[in-house]
Amino acid sequence: MPGLLDRLLGVLLADLEVVQELLADLEVVQVQLAEQVRVRARTM
Repeated sequence: MPGLLDRLLGVLLADLEVVQELLADLEVVQVQLAEQVRVRARTM
């Protein structure tokens, strides 16, 4: 059964990588939104 465990771990690690990439993307979006809000606040 070690093969099954290795496969499960591989899948979990791949999922974690995807989640980390999504979080990084969200961080970028958050920064962009904050910048837009700052610009709007300045123009008001």
